[in-house]
Amino acid sequence: MLGIILEVGLLECTAQRWLYKLGWRWMRLKRGVYMDGHKREDVKKYRDEVFLPKMKSFERRMVHWEPKDTELECVEPKLKPDEKQVIMVFQDESLFHTNKYKQNIWCAPE
Repeated sequence: MLGIILEVGLLECTAQRWLYKLGWRWMRLKRGVYMDGHKREDVKKYRDEVFLPKMKSFERRMVHWEPKDTELECVEPKLKPDEKQVIMVFQDESLFHTNKYKQNIWCAPE
């Protein structure tokens, strides 16, 4: 990228010194669970009056599964010519635990 070719590998302490000179800081991670206020009245109102109705409107453009005998059958959406299929992407808690065992991290300058 920079056109620099090293004859020997870069030492970790050299990389750390450069990160520090560039404004990065080595910090201890603080533990805790982030709470997004999902029980607050304004959040519940938004969920019920805006988010869920919007998600419901997408259902018609999504694949769904129906039982057929002992199997499930994939039912493709019937799209209008100017419509695109909506694909739902879910996230599980594995991302929540990504940095579970890390104690310290390099933080970028603000």
